[in-house]
Amino acid sequence: MENRSQMRKMANRHFVLNAQAVCVFTSRLVEELKMRFVRILGLGSALALLPALAAAQDEADHPTYAKEVSRIIQDNCQICHQPGQIGPMSFTSYDEVRPWAPLIQLKVANREMPPYQYDRDTGVQELKNDWRMAQEDIDTVVAWVNAGSPMGNPEDL
Repeated sequence: MENRSQMRKMANRHFVLNAQAVCVFTSRLVEELKMRFVRILGLGSALALLPALAAAQDEADHPTYAKEVSRIIQDNCQICHQPGQIGPMSFTSYDEVRPWAPLIQLKVANREMPPYQYDRDTGVQELKNDWRMAQEDIDTVVAWVNAGSPMGNPEDL
């Protein structure tokens, strides 16, 4: 009988030790899983931010309508391209300019627009109302169209 009692005590102690080991193992496993989850969550968050960071970087690298191109359009195009004027389409807003961006790029790069042709090498070069676009402005319009004609931040208008 005493043997049986002794065996029961040993079994209970063995059970308690095993239960403690299981608890320690389980708590370590839970902590490891938490750390993995946090790492995965952090990596997922970083990956989710990449497109936004790329867009912000892309906008910083390329001209936007709001920051640069709107001024060029106002100074060089809107005298004719607005309601009631000779230009066949209006360029008074981004929504009006955007569909025409590839054609604007072509006409500006080929110096067909603005439509006043001057010989750049001979004759009078200092004209009172010289409508020739500066090369810097032409390059800005070309870069803007090549970048997909982004609007940019409307607050920059």
